[in-house]
Amino acid sequence: MRLLENQGKDGRPLCLVGYVDEKPIGVICLSPKKDQGRLFGDPDVCDYLDVATVGGWTGHFFEGLVRYLKKAGIRSLDLAPLLPDSVAMTELLPLARKLNMRVAVEEIDASYAFPLPETWEGYLLGLTGHQRHEIRRKLKKLAKAGPYRFYEVKEPFDLEKNMDRFIDWFRRYHPGKKSFMDAQREAFFKGLTEGLFQKDLLRLFVLEIGPAPAAVTLCIEYQETLYLYNNAYDPKFGKLSVGTLSKVLSIREGIHRRHRFFDFLKGRERYKKHLGGKRVPLFRCRITLSP
Repeated sequence: MRLLENQGKDGRPLCLVGYVDEKPIGVICLSPKKDQGRLFGDPDVCDYLDVATVGGWTGHFFEGLVRYLKKAGIRSLDLAPLLPDSVAMTELLPLARKLNMRVAVEEIDASYAFPLPETWEGYLLGLTGHQRHEIRRKLKKLAKAGPYRFYEVKEPFDLEKNMDRFIDWFRRYHPGKKSFMDAQREAFFKGLTEGLFQKDLLRLFVLEIGPAPAAVTLCIEYQETLYLYNNAYDPKFGKLSVGTLSKVLSIREGIHRRHRFFDFLKGRERYKKHLGGKRVPLFRCRITLSP
C-alpha cells in the first residue's frame, strides 16, 4: 500500500489517502499537534467524525497508516466524536489492540436518533400519551392562527434569502448563539449549505403562517436518513411553538419521503427524547501508536 499525502499548512488538515494498485482503500484527515494526530473537524460544528475505508481493506490501510505516522513523529491518535458503529470503533480499535497498542475509550456525549415508522399516526402512537397530546394541541393551535405551509427550499435565490433569515433568527434566540454565529461561522454555514444544495443533500424547510415566514429548519438528507442540524424562528411567532413544530413537521416530512431514520445529532436537549429520539452514546478513542 502507498499513502498519498496532502500536507496542509497554516492550520489546514493533513489528509492521507491509501492506495493499492491505484485503488483508494482509505482516507483520514488529521490535525497534527506536536506528537498527536486528532481527527480534523471543529466539535462545535462536526457532530460525528470517522475514518473512511473500503470494506476488506481496513486492516491494510491502518497498518500502513501507523507506519507512516510513526515515521512522521506522531505517537498517538485522538479520534472523536465517534458513533458506536463507526469504522474507528468497530474496526480500528480491535486492530490496534491486536497490534498490542494501548487503547483508551470514554463516552463523551450523546446524540438522539430513531427509526421512522411508515405512517404519521404510527409515529404519534410511539410517543408518550402526554407528548402525543401536546403535538396535536400545538398543531391545532397553529392551524387556528391562519393557513400555514411547510415546504422545502428549491431555488438558489430562496436558499440565500432563507439562510439570511435562519442566521438572523438564530442570533436573536439566545445570547450564547449570537456569540457562536460570528462572521466566520456565518460564512462557513453559507458555504456549506450552498455546497449541500448543489449536491441535493440539503433540506432547508420553511414554515409560513399566512404570507409570513415564521421558522427555518436546516436538515441534511443522506442514505435514507434525515439529519436535523438546527432551526430558528421569528420571535413574534414564539407563542405558537413554531420552533418545536418545525422539528415535528420535519419528522413528518421524513416519514412522507420514506426515510428510514431521523437523527437529531449531538446534544442532550430534552426535546429530542420527547419527540421520540433514542439515546446514542458518542465516544472518544485514544490510540497510542508507540511507547
